[in-house]
Amino acid sequence: GWSAHAARRPATRKRWPDGVGSDGEPRSPFFHKNLDLKSTPDWIETFTINHAEGDNVYPLINEPATLVWLGQLAALELHVPQWRVGAEGRTTHPDRLVLDLDPGEGAGLEHCIQLAQLLREILQGVGLESVPVTSGSKGIHLYARLDGTMSSEAASDFARELARSLEGMRPDLVVSDMKR
Repeated sequence: GWSAHAARRPATRKRWPDGVGSDGEPRSPFFHKNLDLKSTPDWIETFTINHAEGDNVYPLINEPATLVWLGQLAALELHVPQWRVGAEGRTTHPDRLVLDLDPGEGAGLEHCIQLAQLLREILQGVGLESVPVTSGSKGIHLYARLDGTMSSEAASDFARELARSLEGMRPDLVVSDMKR
């Protein structure tokens, strides 16, 4: 269920407090990172992340009531990291790898599907089962479960090397661009 993907993960919210608008006149959302603790119910569990620009407090989506509260705030899109907050209040190693496949110039969704199928075979070859998830826009995310032994840095290095290898194998299909 929902908790397998969200529980114990700090959530950045994308909010549309004035509504989403219409196809002809869409309204713009804003990203909301730092919770205002004065207006956050005390039953919402939180986690603080130290960023270069300062500390931000995030909600942990540990129960359906937290999802309902976020919906009431018009937080219609939730972004969570690949790691969780452990029972002792520290971050854990990532438990999933997410590969973001976006079409570029001259490529469409069918190219993303072709790439996702190729990546799935490669990931299966190294013992990682994966599932496709729509990205919410025009691409596909490929999620693979990790066993929690790989650090965040090692997981990023693995993804980067995988992208470079695919670009070398299929330059007609892949351009690796790791901005973050």
